[in-house]
Amino acid sequence: MNQFILRNKTATREIQWAALTPQILMALAIPLWLVALPQINLRRMNDLGLISALPSAYFAALIFLTLSFVLALRARRQRQKFYLAQIVLLIFILFGTTAVIEAFPRFVTSWTHLGFIEFISRTGETATWLDARFSWPIFFSLFAFISEVAGLENALPFLAWAHVYFNLLYIGPLLMIYRSLTDDERLVWSGLWLFFIANWIGQDYFSPQAFNYFLYLVILGVLLNWFTAVPTTSGGFLTTSKKVIGRILGAKAGWLNKCVDWLMPEPRLSVPTRPYQRVGLVLIVAILFAIVASSHQLTPFALLGGVAALVVFDRCTLRSLPILMAVMIGSWISFMTVSFLSGHLSTLTGDVGQVSGVVSANVSSRFQGSPEHALALISKVVMALVVWGLAFLGGVRRLWNGRRDVTLALLAAVPFSLIALQSYGGEMMLRVYLFALPWMVFFVAALFYPRLESGRSWRATMALGLMSLALLGGFLIARYGNERMDYMTAGDITAVRRLHQIAQPGSLLVAITSNLPWRFQNVDQFEYEAGVIKSPSDIDTLVALMADSAYEDSGAYLILTHSQQAQAELFLGWEPGKWERVEEALLASDKFHQIYQNNDARIFVLTEKGKEAAQP
Repeated sequence: MNQFILRNKTATREIQWAALTPQILMALAIPLWLVALPQINLRRMNDLGLISALPSAYFAALIFLTLSFVLALRARRQRQKFYLAQIVLLIFILFGTTAVIEAFPRFVTSWTHLGFIEFISRTGETATWLDARFSWPIFFSLFAFISEVAGLENALPFLAWAHVYFNLLYIGPLLMIYRSLTDDERLVWSGLWLFFIANWIGQDYFSPQAFNYFLYLVILGVLLNWFTAVPTTSGGFLTTSKKVIGRILGAKAGWLNKCVDWLMPEPRLSVPTRPYQRVGLVLIVAILFAIVASSHQLTPFALLGGVAALVVFDRCTLRSLPILMAVMIGSWISFMTVSFLSGHLSTLTGDVGQVSGVVSANVSSRFQGSPEHALALISKVVMALVVWGLAFLGGVRRLWNGRRDVTLALLAAVPFSLIALQSYGGEMMLRVYLFALPWMVFFVAALFYPRLESGRSWRATMALGLMSLALLGGFLIARYGNERMDYMTAGDITAVRRLHQIAQPGSLLVAITSNLPWRFQNVDQFEYEAGVIKSPSDIDTLVALMADSAYEDSGAYLILTHSQQAQAELFLGWEPGKWERVEEALLASDKFHQIYQNNDARIFVLTEKGKEAAQP
């Protein structure tokens, strides 16, 4: 009897320690991350990006958090709040580190969006003649309104932490989506975990894409939870197709009917809703899509494709919704983007159907720059292929275990059709990966948890942990491989602010590359020119441009910054020392005069001799 009691006590202590171990590991990860932050020296980064400047404590924090998560999944009972806390900590470590260590927000495009918001706040109008994004202005108008209501001078406070804010927002709709697909909480939370460690795209900065991605997830989450058809009541495309096939082929239609039956949605318990609740949800979906159609160029088409696939394959009872979405998209483009379309129609339609050209613009043509940076670029392709490959294996394992995830497969496949539209500035493959990611990582998680009763062995736990650590390593290289360029130094910002103080409205502002935060205020009052020269011998080209008589009264200014140098060396293939030779050539030339300098930037104007030299 005493031995039995002793064994029970020992087993109880082991269970308690098994439950406490994930919490202890997570508690250790937090101070390790906090210790790592002041040790990060961004000036030590090489062309691999941020990973080259991270201390060992940062990697230890990620290892401890990963161990905490996979061990928590192995436990038979774990509170949902603990999983949520782990995901939130992961988001702060992966996406919040740069917000803490960098004095100013990263990404040039974020600063450009700040300038759009400043213009709307100052004028109460949009400037469709300045930039195509003004033809889809809802995001900028929304933050102009929020900034004014909050009493902010501008929207700058939103920029630095936007990566964290948006990823935290994604948690809610992702949970809603995954719980509509499975009752296995381990599959739900592991899918969520994998989403964030595979989200290296960098499209969660302060942008319409990040905002609309949230709406993309919400709309699909609502449809998957409250408007999913069941076989007995579908009466949709598949059921109609089966009847037509039967009438045409008769008894010979057996194998085709079996294929249609296999594609039919699996029986599921629909979420109970009353008629007025369904009407309210439809209105919410319609309003959210109206916002999407008026605030981003690409997301409406991704949503339309996904919803249309759900309707065609009897996964959605709102069969007229794709028609409504198409009408909304067509109406906005036809009536609200006329000024943009009138001069850029060929830009939108020129790549339609040119799949090989789009792939080339998105993949092969992007591998440029230094050898180290080429490795960072290759890591993006490798990460995408690894995630897609693991997703395929997970889907096969789910199928082997009797699960027909046609809905997931459709939503994962539809984004690839976007490749046939256009290159999207060389970023279409990145957007395809982004829109397919929620569905792909669910399949990846299913590789470890194909059934409710499986996945509790140490082998499965170790495999998930090792794979997570490998993806985290790839994440740090793929996402932050451009950090030398994305990092905006205090000197960069100070120089641009000084330039705005010096330059009069109508002035020409010239830069060697476009990678500098120079459009964050008074965007309509200046002319911008970048990419003018490629070597020190092209100085005369600068002289001719800046001496243009159109800027005789307002003036022309040349600005060089640390962020431009980083882009030239990372993407344009400038060898070390070439940037310095350009600076020396400008300083030595009697055609330029330096009017401002700090550790990271210089501002030049033409001398009288330079103006005379440009005269015909």
